[in-house]
Amino acid sequence: MNNKTYDEISTSELYEWINHSQNVYLEEKDGEVHKLIDNKYLCTPTPIEKFIEQISLTEKLGFEWKENRSGRLELRTLPLGESFSLLFQSQLIYSEKYIFSEKVELFFRSLILLNLDGHQKCDPNTPFNYGIGGTFASKFNELIVQIRTELNNPDFKKRLKDRVANSRRNFNSAKKYIDALFSKHARLLVLRVDFGYRKDPLLGPSKITLDQAKGDLRHFFNNKRGKTFLSAIKGYMWKLEYGEAKGYHYHLIIIYDGSEHCKDVYLATQICKYWDENITKGQGTSHNCNLNKGQYRFPGIGQIHHTQDTIRENLLYVAAYLTKSEQYIRVKGDQKLKVFQRGMMPRKTLGKSGRPRTKMSFF
Repeated sequence: MNNKTYDEISTSELYEWINHSQNVYLEEKDGEVHKLIDNKYLCTPTPIEKFIEQISLTEKLGFEWKENRSGRLELRTLPLGESFSLLFQSQLIYSEKYIFSEKVELFFRSLILLNLDGHQKCDPNTPFNYGIGGTFASKFNELIVQIRTELNNPDFKKRLKDRVANSRRNFNSAKKYIDALFSKHARLLVLRVDFGYRKDPLLGPSKITLDQAKGDLRHFFNNKRGKTFLSAIKGYMWKLEYGEAKGYHYHLIIIYDGSEHCKDVYLATQICKYWDENITKGQGTSHNCNLNKGQYRFPGIGQIHHTQDTIRENLLYVAAYLTKSEQYIRVKGDQKLKVFQRGMMPRKTLGKSGRPRTKMSFF
């Protein structure tokens, strides 16, 4: 994968991935595993992103008043006015647990600034603040002007640029890391697992705190010496996320030397079991993505030979989603909170350029 492919992942595609990651979860009941979808599944910031983009492309407002044939002023809806319902839908999207994209954060800040947050659904002609503030249509126009002004603010542009640069830096780091592992090993065995926490049958989503989630993952990697299937790990990447339904959870890519290990499903099962039973003492839940590789759009997992360019690109595509999604939504925490991390770059073997290379044989 090159940077062009990274750039081609659209905003809507990323939000679709984030939405599925945060709001679709597995639950075991009566010995069977069921896929459940949270009621926030359809509440994504994608329409807000598109609305902000439309504001940046025009100087027009959302509504205008024109005289009709009888001489009375008549409210007319302009293209931006088609997004009027966002005033109310956005209440279902906002969560204090997230830092949204710079554009979505701008939308929410502007709502608060103009006292447009927290209102019940209404018609554009409805009086705002008992008529003192005009109508909701006029306030919606003010919102557009406020957002358009802020979009041209140098400080906002810098924050937007920095956020994008940080995401790209993480992807480039992940790509360099994967390439280095392939330079050292002729083939890699790649696992994709998800770590999370069980929902309480009565209270709902897990109440595990951010500090507990961070501590559990730290404990998992610190225990590598005690377990053969952990000590053999050659590389890893992880991404921390939060979902209203799932709570804090991790997406991990775990990498072994494919010349020494070939049972990816078995190893992923062992890792998941260790998280569920040992690290979290029964509070954890996990998902072994290697069990069903065919369900993924870009299945860059399992045994990958260094000559298999397409599968290597698929692996990088997964890394691109993990890193680029940070532009759009991330877990709220202190400024030093890491939500993405990879392992240490592999050491170069002195006097050697890496494992001897042979072309892959299928016969």
